[in-house]
Amino acid sequence: SRLMFKRSPRVELYTLIFTGAVTACGALILSPVLPFFAMKHGGATALDFALITSAYSFFEMVSAPLLGTLSDRIGRRPVLLTGIFASAILYWVLSEADTVKRLLLVRAMLGFASGTEPAEIAFITDLTSKEQRAEWIALQMKIETVGALFGPAI
Repeated sequence: SRLMFKRSPRVELYTLIFTGAVTACGALILSPVLPFFAMKHGGATALDFALITSAYSFFEMVSAPLLGTLSDRIGRRPVLLTGIFASAILYWVLSEADTVKRLLLVRAMLGFASGTEPAEIAFITDLTSKEQRAEWIALQMKIETVGALFGPAI
């Protein structure tokens, strides 16, 4: 017979929060080197750099409601796992980008793949009681902020 392991909601919550921190770290990890990278690969202008920098946030904003709605329809895990998997592949693609246009395109795609915040919060809501919910969401936001702070420092 097959052994069935029941997942602990606490383990799932901490895994979810850690994943959010890694995503936030990844969003900003390139900040200190992106201007040099962009200039080296195609002589980016100030406008190019501004577009490359803001494309991530813009497309994250665009995808967040779409991915949140999708997570309501197909489930939290598939949306979150797809976002993480897509981001991993896209960071590799970003490392191979050799033109300003490619940098811009990949940063936009990374932003879109990272718009999983509504699914993360909904998953926390699914896993917690009404009394614990605010505490877990606050912890998630704190840990993501720490991830964002450490990104550029790495």
